[in-house]
Amino acid sequence: MGIVPGWKFIMSDFHFSVGDIVKWRKWNSNKNIWDINYGIITTINDEIRFNRIVSICKVAPFNNLSSEMEFFAFGLKLVSSSKKGT
Repeated sequence: MGIVPGWKFIMSDFHFSVGDIVKWRKWNSNKNIWDINYGIITTINDEIRFNRIVSICKVAPFNNLSSEMEFFAFGLKLVSSSKKGT
């Protein structure tokens, strides 16, 4: 299996680690605004979905740490890295 051209460039934007704090937006149709949510990454897995390899992050939202949510990595934005010095 060869390397897919451009794959390294595309995936280089998603350097998440378990313990990173991330944010995401969700449309609030009652207020007609985007609600911003924050959480901590608990697991990261590369999976094949729709015949493509994608990174899936499980996130424990700060407003409900008892339940995890799954996101495509590209839907999250890093707020604070768990790694020292980054």
